[in-house]
Amino acid sequence: MSSCGAAMRTFRPYNFQEPAMTAHATINDHVTYRPGDGAPLEIPIGPVEVELTADSATLSWTEENGAAGLTAIPLTQYKEYVRQKRITLT
Repeated sequence: MSSCGAAMRTFRPYNFQEPAMTAHATINDHVTYRPGDGAPLEIPIGPVEVELTADSATLSWTEENGAAGLTAIPLTQYKEYVRQKRITLT
């Protein structure tokens, strides 16, 4: 069998049925999200959990008053925040 055939057997495409990968991170600087068509809202500085999927990052955090925060942002925006070190993985 050719090496190309062997490579084809080992290739595994992304399975959208698999659970998202969860990571712990810290918001270090100005990070915002836009709820619907509303004005951008800021995610507070501090710890967050991040779940990555093929096209988005879901961030969850706890507000100072104990309320839970949750939003999804485009994966490209998340990667830009990481590149700018506004979000750092812990």
